[in-house]
Amino acid sequence: MRGGSIIQTAGALLPTGTGSVILTTPSAGASGIGTSGAPIPTTAGTVTGTAGSGGVFIRETDGASVTATATGTGPISLTSLAGTLTIAGATTTGSGPITLASGDGVAVNANLGGGAYSGPIAISA
Repeated sequence: MRGGSIIQTAGALLPTGTGSVILTTPSAGASGIGTSGAPIPTTAGTVTGTAGSGGVFIRETDGASVTATATGTGPISLTSLAGTLTIAGATTTGSGPITLASGDGVAVNANLGGGAYSGPIAISA
């Protein structure tokens, strides 16, 4: 099995308009999607991120339907600069923090954390 993380060059954007962005790394190990200092920037209708304990860090430009999963203590940080950030599917991690933020609004339409989740959840809009 190969491992690794997904990172992106500063200033680069994954633009799909109303399409989908699906980012996946191996769930075993410390693989992650973006970092706290360099989240993956997207412009999409739907964004899905699945990672290991390195976490999921996504910055959407104009609101999207988002689902994210990280293993172990992997943090999840989902931010929308404008538009509504909609949690459309179960967004879970073992015990890492979950942070949701938007310049306009956050809609939680699915479970956050999971059944045995023991970490903090922060939502700001």
